[in-house]
Amino acid sequence: MAKVKENISEDVIKHLSEGQNETGNIIFQLGEISLRLRELNTESERLLQNKKELEEKFDVLALKLDNIVTDLQRKYPNAEIDLNEGTVTYES
Repeated sequence: MAKVKENISEDVIKHLSEGQNETGNIIFQLGEISLRLRELNTESERLLQNKKELEEKFDVLALKLDNIVTDLQRKYPNAEIDLNEGTVTYES
């Protein structure tokens, strides 16, 4: 069997070449998107960790403040506290 060599039309060569170039561009853009998503996932994980730490601090602080208010309510029933003046008004 002999090999036969024929020329391809310029139009077909142009379409194949453009298709190759476009395929290369799409692959490049997909790579960029993958890297950006990786960056965003890393940032999201960092933010979620920060959120968790702040929520834990908030819970500790809320419990501490609740204990202080409970103690004040026992000591001064039906009291009004003025933080600006640092006073408590209650009925004796």
